[in-house]
Amino acid sequence: MTDQAPDNRNLIENLEGLALKVVMLEEGDLPGLGSFLNHLETVQKILDAETAPEAALLVQRLEEVGNKLILQELASAAQGQELLSHGVSLLLTWTRENKFPAAGEAWTAYCRLSQELGLGGTEGAAESPPPVDEEAAAASDAETIIFEDPELTNNFITEAREHLEGIESGLVHLEQAPSDLAAINAVFRPFHTIKGVAGFLNLAQIQELSHEVESLLDEARAGRLQINAATIDLTLTAVDRLKEMLDDLQEALADKRPLRIFNLQDVMDMVHALQSGSEIKETPKRQLGEILVSKGEISDSDLQGALKQQKVESRPPTTPIGEILVKEGKVTPGKVARALVDQLTEEKPGTEAAAIPAGMEGKAAADAQVAPTVKIDLAKVDNLVNLMGELVIAQSQVRQNPKLMGISDQKLERDLAQMSRITTELQMISMSMRMVPIGQTLRKMVRLVRDLARKSKKQVELHIEGEETEIDRNMVEAIYDPLVHLVRNAVDHGLEPPKEREAQGKPPEGHLWLRAYHKGGNVVIDIEEDGRGLDRDRILAKATERGLVQPGEQLTTTQIDHLIFEPGFSTAEKVTDISGRGVGMDVVRLTIEKLQGKVEIHSRPKEGSTFSIRLPLTLAIIDGLLVKVGKERYILPAVSVRETLRPAPEDYFTVQGQGEIIRVRNQIIPLLRLHRLFRTENGETHPTKGLVMVVEYDGKQRGLLVDDILGKQEVVIKSLGEAFQNIKGLAGGTILGDGRVGLILDLSGLFALSQT
Repeated sequence: MTDQAPDNRNLIENLEGLALKVVMLEEGDLPGLGSFLNHLETVQKILDAETAPEAALLVQRLEEVGNKLILQELASAAQGQELLSHGVSLLLTWTRENKFPAAGEAWTAYCRLSQELGLGGTEGAAESPPPVDEEAAAASDAETIIFEDPELTNNFITEAREHLEGIESGLVHLEQAPSDLAAINAVFRPFHTIKGVAGFLNLAQIQELSHEVESLLDEARAGRLQINAATIDLTLTAVDRLKEMLDDLQEALADKRPLRIFNLQDVMDMVHALQSGSEIKETPKRQLGEILVSKGEISDSDLQGALKQQKVESRPPTTPIGEILVKEGKVTPGKVARALVDQLTEEKPGTEAAAIPAGMEGKAAADAQVAPTVKIDLAKVDNLVNLMGELVIAQSQVRQNPKLMGISDQKLERDLAQMSRITTELQMISMSMRMVPIGQTLRKMVRLVRDLARKSKKQVELHIEGEETEIDRNMVEAIYDPLVHLVRNAVDHGLEPPKEREAQGKPPEGHLWLRAYHKGGNVVIDIEEDGRGLDRDRILAKATERGLVQPGEQLTTTQIDHLIFEPGFSTAEKVTDISGRGVGMDVVRLTIEKLQGKVEIHSRPKEGSTFSIRLPLTLAIIDGLLVKVGKERYILPAVSVRETLRPAPEDYFTVQGQGEIIRVRNQIIPLLRLHRLFRTENGETHPTKGLVMVVEYDGKQRGLLVDDILGKQEVVIKSLGEAFQNIKGLAGGTILGDGRVGLILDLSGLFALSQT
């Protein structure tokens, strides 16, 4: 047995390309098989049969299997493709480890499958493996294959989930336009990709389910099956099952345990039922021999001779004409494969290139010109961002060094300015590496809205805008749950049933908009619907009943709207499986606040409501106002500051039982003194001599008394460490340009401190 493989990068690259072609193969994929054989021939030329006899012999066996698949000589084409996958996997293992895996489970599986297909010759490829307990080997096959390449498996899980989300979005569109061939292809292709990669990784159940649904959709692509509600529901059911299997795969990979066995029989039965009920329409096609003659691959006399030999056979099934021509040496299997491709293309016109819906030509062209990308470990990106933050701080310290500031040198000033520009640009580039489009998160809502509409028996049309808007990838998962809660409430509470809408003069279908856009250095996500709007009288009555509002207390419309964020608050008359339990809206607010964001409500009675989530572009840097209180420096998140003023003496009051207040345009606002809250010495004591910053949190406003505003700047957030992480009123710290520490204020904690 050979233990040393050729050290040849060209061989490795070609084997990886071969693996990709196996992954993309589907049953009956003659173009793919032809391309596979051509690529295999390249690998065969690179291999040295003397130094790598086992691998060279294995390549010959793969060529044999490929030819038999083309000529349809194998009882099971699916098993033949699986054998190709096993063989390429063995070649890759041999190349990477410099040792032919003769005694491994993958080799055992290859030999067993080869014998099942009636193919011999594997006995000379390597040493015979030791006796194997087949039952135990079968039980551990999935685990073994997974853990041979955990990185590839993890990548598959991530990409498969993205494909499933795209399928869900595509199915909702397909439901509205069942005859749209482009939409059918957009759903078919992800299933095909998932099936191919799953087969390569030996994930049998994922491959099997994907293949069944792919076959069903292929019937629709060929016009032999009508897309209807049953087809859509079945496909969505399959998507859910695949998600469950991906979750189990991820857990199995982390826990290093075998995969669960899922019961897929019900889904398979539904697929077969739909397929058996479809009408198969045959399309006239040219014969294979005619195509070969027209292409100049064989002469007319060659064809006539083969036809005569075929007629000599006494009974069916007769030998295929392509096989006769190959055995006589008139044509190669590859040329037969290409002719069969032409035959299938004539049989299924229009399946080669899907039509692009009107208005989508530009997007299709853009998708075809995607810039090349490279995958980078997220930890490396985060480390780069942190180092860039440190560089910005160091650069600021250099600029503010007293000795440098005392030097009057124009060249030094130009050099420092150039360094500042480069540092700023580097910081922007490093931050952009953490940014991802929010479209994937928004598209997850498509399936949710569809299911909610069906459960609540409402007609809902979803509009998604701003999918290209970028957000810090650390926020993507965190924002998902708040979005789900808001979308649920929009469909269940906001939008009316069709009859109620028609009685109000509205169209029966309600509209729900999900918008994402950048505004003022922040990311804003709007959830808007054209439904009832908030019933403020009912909200106020419920809040009074629960003791959240005192009888006779006057609240603004904004304060009334924000009562729905109180824990356990609900105005629903009955609890449904969608909402109404009073659980969720308080979680929405808390989650968004943890992300240094805020949520605003704009409601119009009988016209609809808009919930706006405002988030910083990144969690690593915030846009802040640097303020001075005595000898200390504090940073206030700019998103929370409404205005800054120096109150006149007649606008400052002390009210018994309520403390200090100021009047801002006829509105009374409580006053908080930062120097008292943090016991800062030498702070300004009289509001008319200092500055008051009007800040807002949870629909409530307060005035913060500070000495002065030193400026607005982006600051890199740093943790205060375990000893100081639970101090109320502080969200973190940063290093200022002069090297001192500036504390970042947390308004939630400040408001709580003012009430103690």
